[in-house]
Amino acid sequence: MSKSDTNPNNFIGLLEEPKKVAKKIKRAVTDSDEQARIYFDRNEKPGVSNLLTLLSLATGKSVDALVPEYEDKMYGHLKGDVADAVVALIEPIQQKFHTLRDDRAYLDSVMKAGAERASERAAKTLRSVYDAVGFVARP
Repeated sequence: MSKSDTNPNNFIGLLEEPKKVAKKIKRAVTDSDEQARIYFDRNEKPGVSNLLTLLSLATGKSVDALVPEYEDKMYGHLKGDVADAVVALIEPIQQKFHTLRDDRAYLDSVMKAGAERASERAAKTLRSVYDAVGFVARP
């Protein structure tokens, strides 16, 4: 999965619905073995290795600690766990986003403060330009 990929199924947006995130992960490419073998090897098993990396990042467990947990499991188990872990990771971000977005007073105060800071910086820059060019600044 890559955010620079143009295919929307190849990346996960932070504000995507949890069901959509899970569906994308469950559709992720794994490897075509006669019998599922889950271990980390970027060259031999790039799909599984990617899923293990995602799970490691989402849970904070090392890949080495995760591999034995999937010794006798199928790829579907791994995908399900990755989906659950990623959703659990992004849900608090989504909740915070929606809380902030729905607080119009807070957003207005942030925009006003930003506009004031920008105006102050622009005034300083404009004074410098006026001085350099020799214009007399307005009071």
